[in-house]
Amino acid sequence: MSPEPVQTLIARLSDRKGMVRDQARDDLIKIGSPAVPNLLPLADVKDKQLRWEVAKALGSIGDPRAIDALIARLSDKDPGIQWLGAVGLINIGVESIPATLHALIADPDSRGIREAAHHILNDLSRGDENLRPILKPVIDSVRELAPIEAVSPKALEALKQLTALQV
Repeated sequence: MSPEPVQTLIARLSDRKGMVRDQARDDLIKIGSPAVPNLLPLADVKDKQLRWEVAKALGSIGDPRAIDALIARLSDKDPGIQWLGAVGLINIGVESIPATLHALIADPDSRGIREAAHHILNDLSRGDENLRPILKPVIDSVRELAPIEAVSPKALEALKQLTALQV
């Protein structure tokens, strides 16, 4: 598929009509990974509706190239966009765990990042006998709203252990 249809669909993500936006987003999701490079530059736009549409599309596509953009959405002012960032990272899978831990280390006092990290790490480690013991201390620290200074060391330790496992 040529870039023109992708650009046309992206332009429709800003349409006033919800049905037009929904169809454009669904079509971009069907295109999948080839649409990601065109969506990434729009992840930080000021327009909340467009940011929401882009986060939804990137998260649904599940391409690892969107990890940084979705991590950035965890700090979005809009809770719905924060949630889409978290769901998108879960959709991408275990590849998003290191970036989630880095975000937690970089900004442990961000409530949005802490809540999202709890959701992401808990979901991705559920039932995984290798990941669960590594991530549980981090999950517990953000769930219990442990002091900020307790979160980063636990996330850093988890990163070291994950590196050793090659996750």
